[in-house]
Amino acid sequence: MSKLSLDFNGTYPFAPFVKSVEYASASLTATGVNLTGVYVGSGQTAYGFEYCTDKEGSKTDVSGTKTEGQTKFTGSVTGLHSETLYYMRGYIVVDDVKVYGQWYEITTEANNIVVGVQAASSITATGAALSAAYTSNSANISAAKLQYCTDTEGEITDVAITPVTSPLTTTLTELTAATTYYFRCKLTSETVDTLGDWEEFTTLSE
Repeated sequence: MSKLSLDFNGTYPFAPFVKSVEYASASLTATGVNLTGVYVGSGQTAYGFEYCTDKEGSKTDVSGTKTEGQTKFTGSVTGLHSETLYYMRGYIVVDDVKVYGQWYEITTEANNIVVGVQAASSITATGAALSAAYTSNSANISAAKLQYCTDTEGEITDVAITPVTSPLTTTLTELTAATTYYFRCKLTSETVDTLGDWEEFTTLSE
């Protein structure tokens, strides 16, 4: 666990305070992180975390869950943007008042999407089944499509795929016999598109 902050809000041992916030490095991704807050004292009625990109601007609150038998609480921060600096801090609620820990900085990872095997199968004169595998360290892929065409410089047809899980699959119909088609996948995350290489298949003759 990485220890991120230390704060003495209140006069220990008489007032409870947030001692530190920790996270496992493996939990930090392009879009989120799992946090563990450590506190000292008693009488807390709620726990949580706050985060923002500007400490003078708006902040987002994430509720926490106390760890049984320990002076710890946990929470998951999600929906973040990749390669972005965030400020985060833990808090406890005592007598209806939030007692905050210190701010700390964390930068989300790059959003690495890697397109794997793209394949065409069950090819007939008028149809084919397409699939495309991918890996990603981000859960924030907003759209996935399989694209196909007869000329990669010409008109391209998009087939939206839901849910967005690997492998992406679809079945094409009403194709033209004895024709070469090109296809690839297109994944969109934070307005950035990741494209697979063009692959090809040829429909059968009538």
